[in-house]
Amino acid sequence: MKKTITLLLLFLSLGIAHAQKSEFSKIIVDRLDNPQLELKLNRIALASNEFKVGDKIRIATRFQINDNGELVDVDARAPIPELGEIIVSELKQITISQEMLEDMKTLYNELKFALPVFYQVKKEGDIYKKINKQKKEQEREERKRKRKNQ
Repeated sequence: MKKTITLLLLFLSLGIAHAQKSEFSKIIVDRLDNPQLELKLNRIALASNEFKVGDKIRIATRFQINDNGELVDVDARAPIPELGEIIVSELKQITISQEMLEDMKTLYNELKFALPVFYQVKKEGDIYKKINKQKKEQEREERKRKRKNQ
């Protein structure tokens, strides 16, 4: 009986940790999945002549989350320092909700994380297609909102 309860509690805590982790990951992905950011990273990578279209770049990041839910002590290592600086500036703009922060404090001893960020160098035309598609979707949503308000 004790084993069953212990296992049940273990599975419940692992389930909560996984849900929290995926929600936190989604916040970071949403921030970094931005065509304008992709365009900056792409131009720097291609201008360096170290990378060509199709190459994958790994940027290792480390950060802490403070009591206000802000990412602090953000550090990044990248093959091209400018890429790391851009990722650091994006990560510093992320804020975690107080509810998520409290949940994370119960699951982790320290709120220190290491996160690899991968970027694949693309053709600029492909990025512009993504930008234009995003603009069209925003315009469509705006038209829908205007129709609803009328």
